[in-house]
Amino acid sequence: MWIVVGTQTLGALEVAERLQGCLGRLGCSSRLVFAEAVGPAELAREERAVFCLSTWRWVLRPKEPADLLPQGAAWLYERLCRERPDLSRLRYAVCALGERAYGPYFCKAGSIYTQLLGWLGARPLQGRLELASPVDGWEELGDWAVALAANLGQGVRP
Repeated sequence: MWIVVGTQTLGALEVAERLQGCLGRLGCSSRLVFAEAVGPAELAREERAVFCLSTWRWVLRPKEPADLLPQGAAWLYERLCRERPDLSRLRYAVCALGERAYGPYFCKAGSIYTQLLGWLGARPLQGRLELASPVDGWEELGDWAVALAANLGQGVRP
């Protein structure tokens, strides 16, 4: 299983590394990969992936969804929109990271990807987790990882 990381300031990478550790202790192997290293055709061949994404508000008044994504995640988002691969094999989960100061854009990267993946035919393994940055307590991530490992262990099939 891939853990796809979209980050600008490495906050989502820290979350992804902790998630990978939790899942590993629960018997689920995974591989971290940055969003910019993932191609649409590769993603279409995957059966399971977790997306750890931070919201990056680099534009004062965002006009496009990609305006709220870290650079690598924006690149993948744009390619997925353009190429429209069939992701019906893919089961996914999204862990979103954001700053409360972003107001209505809090954890928006997570909802942007959730919508896109669903539009391309992928189905969720479980509900999206939204974490405020900087993360103070990691219990919520641990609980989410336990639920994710249980869902993975149930052998969710296409």
